Amino acid sequence: MAKRGVAPAISDEFELGYAEPSGQLLARAFEKEGFTAEQMEASGLVLKRSEGPGFFDRFRGRLMFPIHSEQAAVIAFGGRALAAGQEPKYLNSSETAIYHKSRVLFNLHRAKESIRKSGRAVLVEGYMDAIGVWSAGVREVAASCGTALVSDQVRALRRHSERMVVNFDPDQAGVKATERSIQMLLEEGMKVSVLELEGGLDPDEYIKENGAELYRSRLDKAPGYFLWLADRARAQFDMRTSDGRIAGLQFLLPAIQRVSDKLERASIAEELANYLHIERGLVLESFRKAAAERREKSLAKVKELPRPVERILLNALLASPDVRRAIVPRLKPMPAWQQFVTRRIFEALFAIQELDGPFRFAELEARLGDPDKELLAAVVFADKPDDEEYSLVQAGECLHRLEQDTRDAQRAAMKMRIGDAERAGNMVEAMRLTDELARL
Repeated sequence: MAKRGVAPAISDEFELGYAEPSGQLLARAFEKEGFTAEQMEASGLVLKRSEGPGFFDRFRGRLMFPIHSEQAAVIAFGGRALAAGQEPKYLNSSETAIYHKSRVLFNLHRAKESIRKSGRAVLVEGYMDAIGVWSAGVREVAASCGTALVSDQVRALRRHSERMVVNFDPDQAGVKATERSIQMLLEEGMKVSVLELEGGLDPDEYIKENGAELYRSRLDKAPGYFLWLADRARAQFDMRTSDGRIAGLQFLLPAIQRVSDKLERASIAEELANYLHIERGLVLESFRKAAAERREKSLAKVKELPRPVERILLNALLASPDVRRAIVPRLKPMPAWQQFVTRRIFEALFAIQELDGPFRFAELEARLGDPDKELLAAVVFADKPDDEEYSLVQAGECLHRLEQDTRDAQRAAMKMRIGDAERAGNMVEAMRLTDELARL
């Protein structure tokens, strides 16, 4: 911490700690406190020995960062490697009943009040970046901790401010993460700026080399996302040629079309025309064409594809026998899947899974009628990011979403029944239903 310039007061404020290297300390402490084997395993902090009884610590010889819920409860930990060659560099607690990494942002519990007061959130990639920016006096900072930004995280930020400055690392991975995050933020109605620091430095390094004041100044002057994207276009395409300028404009259109406000889009068109040296009329015409194509595609997708939670869950089940073994027994008793557009595909998949033999895509397809075969193909071959793989974690998150939807529907139905009972003057039934609603 001294080497990274983290003052003891900041280390104390962030409750940083150390996991000693033996791998026994925490497991023994849990045993001494009388926790059961099931509780220990569910904590995500210890691992069961593959040979013999007992557990060993998940984190060994690492610098430890507590991860908090938005309500400031410690729900997980991140550990940074300290020894040369120790992999992975960063290790998080496994997901548990209280920790779902796609719903958590590091430091949001501290930052949320400052986000509301300042009217913006600053999003960085890692623990040390968040700590460095916080130490520079920018208290509205949260970190995505190296995971791809998802809608639940964006909504958590949006509750406190619609304005966002993205300040990810300037390396290639950081640039790609920024591009993906921009799309997600715009879809959730955020007003986005991007700060890219010169010298190939991440926020923490930049502050150490240039000082907190200069960093804060750069943050306040961070340009709108479309100018950052325009710089990407200028780097990729030859703006001296008409073909290059058109290609650059096509590169920018998908993001800019996500801006819902027509006046804001017109303003962006004006700036882009000047920035890329393209005729303003051509920019506006491209906007109109892209908007028309987007509407047509959206209508087609409504007819062809189910909602994302359904599509992701089905792809995850098709992709892995481990996912099928873990998820099918939990999903099958749930009523939610019976409302799916793809419910007949799920029925066929469940039936094959019950046979307990090898799973073959051809067998699944053979059990379906032509409309469902077309639907299955649309789900399987729908576009997705090249680096996205359907996983057990994603499938588990989909189940959690379905459980939430089911509970919400039950509560809504119960409230309607209470209202009906009250209007009918049946207060005994209304009270009984109110108690049932409280249990829900």
